[in-house]
Amino acid sequence: MKRATLSAFALSDSMPALATLICLPFFPALAARLNTAGGMSLGYVLVGLSLLLMPILQLPEAWLVLRFIMGAGLVLTSETGPNSE
Repeated sequence: MKRATLSAFALSDSMPALATLICLPFFPALAARLNTAGGMSLGYVLVGLSLLLMPILQLPEAWLVLRFIMGAGLVLTSETGPNSE
């Protein structure tokens, strides 16, 4: 593989982790505002929409954004459920 292709794969693979680093400080307030079911539902919707849009949007830049949104949805879902009271 070419070096540029490997870099593109690495960037794409790092988007969920980047979403975690950027969005995680804001999720406790969002989860408190939405309650447990609302926070988990929003996370599932973000992940589902990202997965549905991937075959439609074939641009690599769009996939980076979709992977970021998917990562944010996964983190929101995984943080909302266990932290509920």
